[in-house]
Amino acid sequence: MFETKDSRQAVWIEMVNGISTCFDQFLPLILYYQEQAQYNAMMLNGFFADGDDTEKKHTPIHVYGCEHLLRLITKLPSLLADSETSVKELRSIIAKVGDLLRFLQKNQSTFFVQTYRSPRENELLLSEANFVGR
Repeated sequence: MFETKDSRQAVWIEMVNGISTCFDQFLPLILYYQEQAQYNAMMLNGFFADGDDTEKKHTPIHVYGCEHLLRLITKLPSLLADSETSVKELRSIIAKVGDLLRFLQKNQSTFFVQTYRSPRENELLLSEANFVGR
């Protein structure tokens, strides 16, 4: 059976939507200690959209870059192992993730930043306070 352009596009749309949902849900688990302060500050300030909140249009996947996406991809095997995904679906996901990784590698100068800023003092203090408070 041959796939049509529309069916391939539909598979990719479903894949991207699934990755977006996973990214937004699991971002706190893949952030480095220093990045937690920035994320926590944005959460405290109501920067990210909450469920049906249409006024706030920001979601983590629109803020964090491909570096964070790669961290999520490295966690996908353990996340998928805990899901009720069929073997056929797992094979499809693995193939699409492989395609995505090749695309990102080919276009890395477009999707990956070359310089980073250091966390601000207040971000470090907030992160430290949240860590100690756990």
